[in-house]
Amino acid sequence: MNLTKQGSSQTKSIVKTTCLVFSAIIVFWTGAWIVKISLERSCGWLAWGGGLGVLIALTGIGPSYLQGNPLLPTKMSFSLLNVIIIAPTLEEFLMRGAILGNL
Repeated sequence: MNLTKQGSSQTKSIVKTTCLVFSAIIVFWTGAWIVKISLERSCGWLAWGGGLGVLIALTGIGPSYLQGNPLLPTKMSFSLLNVIIIAPTLEEFLMRGAILGNL
């Protein structure tokens, strides 16, 4: 009986966290859309790209913060190396060579 109550409590916690994260993502993307409209008239593509980058970062940082996880990595791992060095480098070569080269 106690296990059922504990499982139900965990399920409610997961549902609550999921709803909070989903709501935060919707709010961030709505904010990005509003910022886009206001920046189209004034600052241009640089401010739009920077603002969108910040909002995208917040959609990754926000859920992690709400779940109580550390915001910055605490140890070096292969996945961290992939995110920081390998993936951006590969993406840059792919964009410059395959996609932008054919324009």
